[in-house]
Amino acid sequence: MRRHFLLIHGGSHGSWCWQALKRELESRGATASAPDLPGHGADPTPRQTVKRDSYLSAVRAEIESIDCQDLTLVGHSLAGILLPELADQYAARLNQVVFLAAIVCKPGQRAIDLFPQERQQTYLDLAEASEDYSVIWPFEKARSVFFNDLTEEQARWAYKQLTPQPLKVYFDSIPESVPGCPTRYLICQRDQCLAREWCLEWAARLGVEPDFIDSGHDVMLSQPSELADQLMNG
Repeated sequence: MRRHFLLIHGGSHGSWCWQALKRELESRGATASAPDLPGHGADPTPRQTVKRDSYLSAVRAEIESIDCQDLTLVGHSLAGILLPELADQYAARLNQVVFLAAIVCKPGQRAIDLFPQERQQTYLDLAEASEDYSVIWPFEKARSVFFNDLTEEQARWAYKQLTPQPLKVYFDSIPESVPGCPTRYLICQRDQCLAREWCLEWAARLGVEPDFIDSGHDVMLSQPSELADQLMNG
């Protein structure tokens, strides 16, 4: 049976961001799927109702729908708040879980707690000014944070695909969970969204030595072939 990758996007992104990577994985003999999390991409869930449990329910449904004995779960960025619990619950179904430039909370922490006070306040200000308590960066900020290694044309296309991020997700505390399957952490070396020292700390929190890829935060957009090689060789 072929290896299958379940790809979980991060904040403000959607299944669209994985399309090039899916093609690369499929060209290497694997299969891949990538859902829109609730309130993201084409999913119609009202963003003001979305919480961390909304994400968990959606990914659980995806895992349970996949008929594969060689399943790898990949989570990017904010999706890190889901991975330990899912990798604990579905340890028997997963051959590996990959934290791709992903945040890793301590038990009881919230995603918002991982960021400097100034960034927290920016999130709060943007959410308060929105109609549905969500956050979306202006283009120039998104360009520097997410798309720093894309061309201007690529960055503008990607920015148009972004959807506002439901902020309530950031305020749900994370339960204690330990991944019950082999775990990897991939650091993007030119990441302007998550500082290198944070990612090193989060890899250590998982008890793993990180792997590295020379890219910005949205490596699936800028270097899908190199990322596919990393994932297939893991």
